[in-house]
Amino acid sequence: MILQENPFLYNLLKSKIMHQSIIDNNPSNNKEDGDDRDSLAAPDLESDDDTSQPNPDEKEKVATAAKIHRAHVISLTICYMLTFATNQRKNSMQIENSLCFLACGVSDWVIKFLNFVGLCSSRKTAHSALRTLGDETKRTNKQLMKRSRSNSPQFGPLICIDNLDFQQSVHVKSVDNQNAMFHGTWGYLHQIHPNLLASVDPNNLSLKAYKKAIAD
Repeated sequence: MILQENPFLYNLLKSKIMHQSIIDNNPSNNKEDGDDRDSLAAPDLESDDDTSQPNPDEKEKVATAAKIHRAHVISLTICYMLTFATNQRKNSMQIENSLCFLACGVSDWVIKFLNFVGLCSSRKTAHSALRTLGDETKRTNKQLMKRSRSNSPQFGPLICIDNLDFQQSVHVKSVDNQNAMFHGTWGYLHQIHPNLLASVDPNNLSLKAYKKAIAD
């Protein structure tokens, strides 16, 4: 949709980035120190357990594909930012970013700045999106439960819930910069394949059969 609305801007930005990439590849132009071109280079094809040298042609193909993909992502992001600045209802990328930042514990100051430059939605919009996603998930779960009960009355979907705990460690600690522990819950519905259920005796899926199996 964004490419259909801004084809000229997208192609202009991508052509500019690709042209600059060709200039940067010229050894005579790589005289400056401290640039960050290496951080944007294509991944190395060599591995620790592989003693063979990578194919130069294959390595060149990977590097070229990485540069094209980088130019595409940057151009597309700028088009999203421009579209969001002119009409904040067109905010698919911004909502996706704000939800990720909210889940990762990004501070409100950073969210406000990224929202100001058009890279993400506000925190209020992120919370509203979470509520909408929650309501949609409730309706989806109810439909799956009803459908499963009609297909297999003896055995419904499995509700799997995992509690995730992970720590964000910082290298340079200060009063405002300390290690942080994040807690999250991840859940999903697991439906047994109908063919598998059809191969099992329904009498073995009762509570009585379960207690008997545990006792034995």
